[in-house]
Amino acid sequence: MRSALAAVLLATAAAIRPFPRAARQAVVPYFAYGSNLSYDVLRRRIGAKAEDLERPQPALVRDHRLVFNMRGGGPEPSFASAERRRGELMHGAVYQLTQPQFARLCLSEGALPPPRRLPLPQAGAYRIEEVEIQCYGGGGGGADDEAMRG
Repeated sequence: MRSALAAVLLATAAAIRPFPRAARQAVVPYFAYGSNLSYDVLRRRIGAKAEDLERPQPALVRDHRLVFNMRGGGPEPSFASAERRRGELMHGAVYQLTQPQFARLCLSEGALPPPRRLPLPQAGAYRIEEVEIQCYGGGGGGADDEAMRG
């Protein structure tokens, strides 16, 4: 199983934190969950053509879990977020986004996009955090598939 750093959007906490390094790279590995797992949904949110967005790779983040703690409105009573929880596994997928794509995603999700040069504090509905992801896949029953089961 391959490990790497990725940016993930989490519900905003009281503390304002600097942008993580993974969110300031030329290509941002973005850990998606909830509706952003859908290739077509994410593609529309970032305004990308199909040929401009690679398919995501299945991945997990340890010590995090999926929660629905972001207050919604209208037909959606809440939105998905991630929270730290020791011993839990959060499954999702990793997209490789360009900086402009990641900035559009952040704006569509209510997070401030990363600044071009300075690691300024962030605020908004979601904050960007750096997490270690573990990519898996193949479905062949090997070691990568063991991670899916925890």
